[in-house]
Amino acid sequence: MNNARRKAIQDVKGRIETLLCYAADIASAIEAIRDAEQEYRDRMPASLTDSEKGQQADVALEALDGVLDDFESLIENPFAEPLETAAA
Repeated sequence: MNNARRKAIQDVKGRIETLLCYAADIASAIEAIRDAEQEYRDRMPASLTDSEKGQQADVALEALDGVLDDFESLIENPFAEPLETAAA
């Protein structure tokens, strides 16, 4: 590995750190939206839980959970380790 490629790897690591900060902020926003939707669903009268509104809330919660899981996977990925190996 030459110095130019090592520097490029350091640049990429910095960009990944920035991306992960943005991803953490986005995940927090998604979690807040999901929590608000869950509270809405929990406070829904029993007569509406099986209605279209209840079903829409369930679909929204499932979708938000999926997106949140994807962001958490991104945030938890150990990107730095393989890049350090590559730069060695």
